[in-house]
Amino acid sequence: KVKFAYISKFLEKNNAAGNHYHLVKQEILVPLHGIFEVYLEDVKTKEQEMILMRSEENRAVHIRTGISHKIVSKEDTGILLVLASTPSASQDEIEYAVK
Repeated sequence: KVKFAYISKFLEKNNAAGNHYHLVKQEILVPLHGIFEVYLEDVKTKEQEMILMRSEENRAVHIRTGISHKIVSKEDTGILLVLASTPSASQDEIEYAVK
């Protein structure tokens, strides 16, 4: 269930957000404007994936718990809608760099 939503704005090409995972919160990423590379890594299995998301494709990515994620804007501006199962909490944001 979505209980929290916010917009993340990217103002530079190759600007990145994330490099963390959650123990509780799950997220759905929906690109509203722009092109994004979404880098994912399962922190237990170390399995990695990169997903290219374009706003015109009307796709979303579900990020479950234990999946570290980094989002990189591939255009000068980008707008990403984040739908989350819980509000953000500092104790649920564990730093983990996705390479």
